[in-house]
Amino acid sequence: MTVTGPEEALTRLATSLSASQSTIAWDVAPAEVSSTSDAPITIDTRSHRVLVDGAEMVTTKREYELLLFFARHPGAAFTRLQLMQAVWGHEQSGERTVDVHIRRLRLKLGKHSEDLATVRGYGYRLSHGTVSVT
Repeated sequence: MTVTGPEEALTRLATSLSASQSTIAWDVAPAEVSSTSDAPITIDTRSHRVLVDGAEMVTTKREYELLLFFARHPGAAFTRLQLMQAVWGHEQSGERTVDVHIRRLRLKLGKHSEDLATVRGYGYRLSHGTVSVT
């Protein structure tokens, strides 16, 4: 393969990268999440805040995005790779990155940490009715 210039090299690289990224086809579409729910956890997308039992929970950008992703797919189980692609937008960081973020979220969720369940041999799932998105 002969590359004639930097523009062609960049074009080929971009084409190669986009072709190598796998597309996730989930069997579950984002759910309509009720804003009038009595859920113990509320995500306010306008103010980018998370409330747990009425008290604000400080989150990092990725923790917020991960919790919001789960909230939009209640009860659905996702692999670490699916979560990396959906939340991080890539899969280069390694699957254990997801584990670390899940662990930190559980610590912050306190008594509601059990609602963010491990699905043995597969990944993670957030229980139905746990989170309300406004």
